[in-house]
Order: sequence, then structure tokens, then C-alpha cells
Amino acid sequence: MAYTQTVIDNFDDNSIDAAKWNRPTTGATETSAKYHMPCLSTYPQTEGLNSYNLANGILAVKYAKTGTATAESEFYMGAHDGAGNVISLLGGVANAYLAVEVAGSVTHSSDVITDTTIGIGPSWTANTWFGLGNLGSDNILRWYKSSDGQTWTEMARTTVGGTFGKTTARLYFMSGVWSGSSTYVADLDDASYWLNGGSSSPVKNKMRVGGAWVTGHPKVRVGGAWVAAKTKVRVAGAWVTLT
Repeated sequence: MAYTQTVIDNFDDNSIDAAKWNRPTTGATETSAKYHMPCLSTYPQTEGLNSYNLANGILAVKYAKTGTATAESEFYMGAHDGAGNVISLLGGVANAYLAVEVAGSVTHSSDVITDTTIGIGPSWTANTWFGLGNLGSDNILRWYKSSDGQTWTEMARTTVGGTFGKTTARLYFMSGVWSGSSTYVADLDDASYWLNGGSSSPVKNKMRVGGAWVTGHPKVRVGGAWVAAKTKVRVAGAWVTLT
């Protein structure tokens, strides 16, 4: 099934957009069309402010790296719901170690790590998409990697419990080093939401006139005047207006 991309931030203006990102712990920077998250002992955090439905798609970012990782260096990629609940995948950046982490009132169970040889470690291909989503009625959340935004390979999955607002999911990143110091930096690009099986563009409204299908809208009488009655339909969990 095809995915349709909505870019949240392409990080191209050398300035962290306060309307899109909250940083409860600072340390990240935006330069050279990348968002840089260094592995510091203060554990820099970044919380997205734009909400998306994690049931209908994948929140993702292109992931690359610079510097030298230590065994104590970590990067977390996940989502928060704006109500203090966070679920993320911890990656050991010097190896293939992956683990599910939570905060707030969200819980996890039945964790499965399917990517046990590469993770986000040294063998990771730079600028591959790293994402999570497709949290359906089975409450199974999956993390993925993708080279093109269309074919997504599962890296890990977990069953989500407790309280997590999947319809108000926002990106969440954290990096850090739990002992010593590290020069490793996670370089992120093109934070995006990939809608599963939907279209981000309204589709055409057609009606039958004189034996033929034509594009247009029926008219209704409102306040003594005729106005076009635009139709809305449900597409992949969202209402869109037919053009």
C-alpha cells in the first residue's frame, strides 16, 4: 500500500522552529540543513508539537551520524502524545542494541527486536528513514527503516498498554551518553508523517449532468442565495474536502 508524505520540517533555515519543536533539555542545533543531536551527559531532548494519527501512518526522520560513538552513547526515537506519555526505541549507536523505553502512563509488553544485526549502529546506511507507527486496533506499535518511504522494514515491535493518545502523536528524540563523553552526533533530516494508503490532496467531486460526469458541486439555497455545497469524505481517518 502506498504512503503519502507530509514534511513536518526539512531543517533548512539554520533555526529551530519553536512552533514545531519543544526542547525540555537543550543541546540540539540546526545547521547545514540538518538537525543535530549530540550524545551529551545532559541527554538533549526534542519534542514535536505537530500532532498526527499514529494508527494511520508512520512518523519518521532521515537518520545519519557524525563523530565517534562510544559503547555508552545512545539515541532514542519515538513519539509522545502531548500529555506526558512517551514511547521510544533506544538504540545503542556503537552496536546493534535496540530496546523499547516508556515514560508517563504508557506501558509496553511482548517486545520483539527483529533487527538484531544492524540497528542504528555502524552498519546503518546514512539518511535511511527511521520511523514508527501503524498503531492499529491490535495496539502493536512498530519501528521501521526505509530507503524510499514506501517499503518499510520492521526493526522492532511492542504491544502498547496504559495510556497513550495515538491520535495526537508527535515525534520525540533524545540522545545521550550515560558514562564518559562522546563526539557522536545524530544528524536528522526531513522529519515527516507518512500517511498509509491515503492521499494528502483533496480528490475531485464529480456529478452526473446530461448523461455525462462533470467536475463540480451541487448548489443549495442559503440566505436567499445559491452557494456551492462542497462535499467532505473520510480518507484514511481524516476528513477531506472534494475539489
